[in-house]
Amino acid sequence: MKKIKCILLLLAILSVRSYGDIILTEPQSFEICINIKGLDDYPDIALIGFRDCMALWSNSKKAYVVDPNTCLGLSKSCPLTLYAVKKSYLEKKKDVNDIDLKKDKNVIKSSITIDMNDFNIDRSSVKSMDVNFNIAGFDKTSMVLYKASQVIQYKDGRPDSVESFEYEGDLSKLRKKF
Repeated sequence: MKKIKCILLLLAILSVRSYGDIILTEPQSFEICINIKGLDDYPDIALIGFRDCMALWSNSKKAYVVDPNTCLGLSKSCPLTLYAVKKSYLEKKKDVNDIDLKKDKNVIKSSITIDMNDFNIDRSSVKSMDVNFNIAGFDKTSMVLYKASQVIQYKDGRPDSVESFEYEGDLSKLRKKF
């Protein structure tokens, strides 16, 4: 009888629903739109976006081919890393998620990972933010990206903040070819 009670107790414990995988976060009060400019200067490459999400329950594919005319949204839990790959190599693959982005010799990682925490702004007063990145070129180990401009729209009626940035490195040390 004692064994039956223990088994029933164990089954009762195991059958209780657990919501331990739900993570409460602060609501995102504004949108960040990431654009990659200058892809026309590199017609033989495509960009692969990779989101390294911490959400374990996410069934969405993490890697995708970047459309240069589309805004790449950014969320707090999913930093964005970009990889350059030759278009001819990408066409041979059936699914971009089959490419081992970290080990494949036909893929070059970008010099930066774009993370929501990199933008130090007062989130309560911002309506939206558009950030443009340019490809400066390629060095021995990476595709060099830099922030070229950003536009911040405010909720409270202030005029938009528009900033432009120049590449601070030495362009002569970068290659224009993959």
